[in-house]
Amino acid sequence: MTKWLAMLALVAELGLVDGASGVLASDRASVPSTYGDAMRWYRKSAEKGDPAAQFYWGLILERGIQGARPNPVAAQAWYRKAAKQGNGLAAFKLGQMAHLGLVGPVDAADARRWYEQAVGRGVAAAAYNLALLLESDAGGPAMPKRALALYARAARGGVAMAALNRGRMLAQHPGVPRNFEAAIMWVVIAEGLGAEVDPAVKKAFASQLSAADIADASVRANAWLAARGAK
Repeated sequence: MTKWLAMLALVAELGLVDGASGVLASDRASVPSTYGDAMRWYRKSAEKGDPAAQFYWGLILERGIQGARPNPVAAQAWYRKAAKQGNGLAAFKLGQMAHLGLVGPVDAADARRWYEQAVGRGVAAAAYNLALLLESDAGGPAMPKRALALYARAARGGVAMAALNRGRMLAQHPGVPRNFEAAIMWVVIAEGLGAEVDPAVKKAFASQLSAADIADASVRANAWLAARGAK
């Protein structure tokens, strides 16, 4: 289970990186165009206290710069500076570091705290990762009903695996009432958001329903996807 959760936690990072490019959108005109100048600009801006630049500088350090070795310890320090100023993406990264033990041992309780802060700042990936922890007692008491709500929130933010996990919980989790029609609806939503769903899983959920129920679930899923796309 731990390995599975860690693997899924990395999926959320992909959503973070894809969505992070707009953080400094308002400053884009002032960012130097060459790679080396941009790196110096990010560092200088981070040192001046800009939280968005602090987040990006941390991300650069975590992954390594122009062949330099990654430095997650230094990255964590910059994420902390940014998170203290309310940067949600930095709080997400601190949660992920604790969740996966990227700097020191795994600390699920600390991961929960940082993810909570990031969720409050609207980071969909944080809602997804926090739900992973709340499904079980990792880092604190199990809170399956809140996990269910967080998966819905993450799905609205475009995290496809969140929709799939919500469907799985509605069909299988002992901590929430079973609802196979809603489970199928969320599986269809997951597919619409780009998730690859095992046909056997979908078939197993559908076997509990009539053809009319399955059709209704698909209609509601497509309406959800249309409403999200219209925003």
